[in-house]
Amino acid sequence: MEFAVEEKRKAVESLPADRNVTEEEFCNFMQRVTEVVRNERADTFKRIGNGAFGVGDFAKAVTYYGKALEQRKDSAVIWNNRALSYMRLGLYEKALQDCEWALKVNDSNIKALLNSAKCYAYLGNEEKRDEFIRLAKERVPKFSKYIQDFEETLKANPNDSEEIII
Repeated sequence: MEFAVEEKRKAVESLPADRNVTEEEFCNFMQRVTEVVRNERADTFKRIGNGAFGVGDFAKAVTYYGKALEQRKDSAVIWNNRALSYMRLGLYEKALQDCEWALKVNDSNIKALLNSAKCYAYLGNEEKRDEFIRLAKERVPKFSKYIQDFEETLKANPNDSEEIII
């Protein structure tokens, strides 16, 4: 919350005090303030979603992550959180859609890559599962050992969602 207050203060300070403000400057100011407010709302909804997820209320988590995404579509974290909630509900196709969006935000997002692999494993599509594991290895080589362990566990327990936590 203090971050948002600080950002609002910076936006107000960016307006020139010694002269009339142009329409363009005012529009830029309002755009910055609007962005701060939207991020603040998104963060609030995300926290509510996290709380619901933490107590196992995955449907409520999906709802609040959705509200957060209405405010901020550029957060791979929120897309991943909702994808994981969908996965816990057994809605793997919906989870894959959210993983796809997370990868549009950041194509090297290891959680989105491995959750996609996990969804395809649950759906019985080994070819796509292996494709996303390969992509993870290519795009995030610094986690090669983790990815290798993930792959081995996933292949040994393809339908056990509790075995693999990302």
